[in-house]
Amino acid sequence: MTAAELERYAAAVGELPILGNLVFFTVRERDYDRAKMTTLFTELGLAPELLPKPDTPLNAFRKACKGANEKIRYRYDSGGTAHILVRELASDNESVTRALVREVRDESNKRLSYDQVAVAKFSRPGVGGTTRLRLSIEPGTVSTAERPKVSEALDLIDRDFERFKKYMDSAKVRWMVRDYLRLLQGVPVRASTWFIHDSHSEELGRLRELLVRMGCEMDRVPLLELQETRSMLVKAVVTDTNEELEGVINDIVELRGNRTKITGAAYAKVKSRYSKALELAGQFTHWLGESMDAADATLEMASKQLAQLQKEMLDG
Repeated sequence: MTAAELERYAAAVGELPILGNLVFFTVRERDYDRAKMTTLFTELGLAPELLPKPDTPLNAFRKACKGANEKIRYRYDSGGTAHILVRELASDNESVTRALVREVRDESNKRLSYDQVAVAKFSRPGVGGTTRLRLSIEPGTVSTAERPKVSEALDLIDRDFERFKKYMDSAKVRWMVRDYLRLLQGVPVRASTWFIHDSHSEELGRLRELLVRMGCEMDRVPLLELQETRSMLVKAVVTDTNEELEGVINDIVELRGNRTKITGAAYAKVKSRYSKALELAGQFTHWLGESMDAADATLEMASKQLAQLQKEMLDG
């Protein structure tokens, strides 16, 4: 359905009673300026706690090194193809160091040689709170002919390091949108399609404005208050509730497998997920006037598991 068709549909719905909106969004594969998004969050009055966190300089360094691994390839002087690999070299409280290694392979992909040709070193924040990135070519291991290729690999790390500090990738923006739709008590109906109740339509409009101004897309299709739409939403809510409660059960199993003692913080995290699932199901029961009985079996199992986990925590 095109944007024009959506507009005509919304106009045709007019003043008819609606339950809410089906929501579709698209986040394109590119970098997003975090400073711009921060400004828009404030301007549009959106929930600041859902603004994506910036990459730390250390994470930016790690991502830049990972992205540079095997990006540079060239014909080696003595034959074969040289691949520039990025490998962990050292890490301590003061710095993290990656080695750039030249691996030469023949036509059958057999390794012919393996030599360190450069170093990328990230210094953690010192007393002044500043970080530093040092890039250097190893003396005596790089020929004049291949120096531009090794420098290209170092330049790639340097450029991406600065980029990751300033920008967010599309994955972070997608997670932000999904988290925000959850905040609006949204329920996934199908892949990439969410239902948002009409009581949240105003804030949903502000979220849409954010995405449009960031170069993304969000379309809203009003759902009429019909028995067919109610049945579709009940099915979606039951499926979502079951999945969330199964996630709670899996979290409890993992906790028991990984810890000798259940801490209060660990229990509280699981209990919060359980409570949010119940709250959402209860809210939709109120909105739709329909029972969510199909989720009762999973609810009973999760409730029993949570009660047992609480007992284990209290018993120490």
